[in-house]
Amino acid sequence: MTKTLKLKHEELPYSLDVAIERAARDLPPGWVITISIENGSAWVDIIDTIGCDNQDIDMDGSIAEKVEYALLMATGDIKP
Repeated sequence: MTKTLKLKHEELPYSLDVAIERAARDLPPGWVITISIENGSAWVDIIDTIGCDNQDIDMDGSIAEKVEYALLMATGDIKP
């Protein structure tokens, strides 16, 4: 099922570099966000290294929005 997310930051849309900087600043210890790119596709995963949980961010939106969604999941601001 594809999710649609309304992000809480008023400055959207913003660039991928801003999303990455925000994640690097605010991501809790034990969490990893990955951006994978292959021919014809790109996706974001979030990994809880403490609980060994890996989840693909399955939602409509840009890669920047998916990084933001993953960050909100890691901080507990939203539930998957």
